[in-house]
Amino acid sequence: GGILVRTSRNHFKLTKSFTALEDNDTTFSLLWPGSTETQIKVPRPAKVLVAFETREGDKVRRLITANYAEVSLDGDHGENETDLESMTFVATIYPTGDGVLFDRQTTPTLVSISIPTTLSVADGAIGSLTATATYDDASTANVTALASWTSSVPAKATVSAGFVTGVDPGSTTVTATYEGQSDTCAVTVT
Repeated sequence: GGILVRTSRNHFKLTKSFTALEDNDTTFSLLWPGSTETQIKVPRPAKVLVAFETREGDKVRRLITANYAEVSLDGDHGENETDLESMTFVATIYPTGDGVLFDRQTTPTLVSISIPTTLSVADGAIGSLTATATYDDASTANVTALASWTSSVPAKATVSAGFVTGVDPGSTTVTATYEGQSDTCAVTVT
């Protein structure tokens, strides 16, 4: 009567749903666990490790279940030739003995970007620059298409997506900026 004796999280579980947009061996094994190409068995939830992934530009963030998850179909699965093949699954995620649900894969942090220091381009010609991002885990990525490009003197040269077009003989500075980091290139138009 009114006294809390003890609380427990021994039977804690987390439920997440996800939709599979492909019909392949992996989704087949989740939809029909234990079945083969020639035999379909009554589905019993598969005990698997599941990774949830989000993308931000070229970088990926992943949460991977530390213990097993039971995956089963959420609702009915219908097939027809006109609709996109999709299946919604429910993953019931169980913690480890220490209470850990997920292991998080770290996402590298952008340290700098770099472009060539000089470029010479003829009047009316097009030259190209590549922007390379360097991350704190020493990995690199080509971010040329993702960077913002500017020319300090557009009357001498213009820039778009790393392509520098000579407009009039002289010089300008081209700057590439990506996620708060930037680098410059001295451009000479001949």
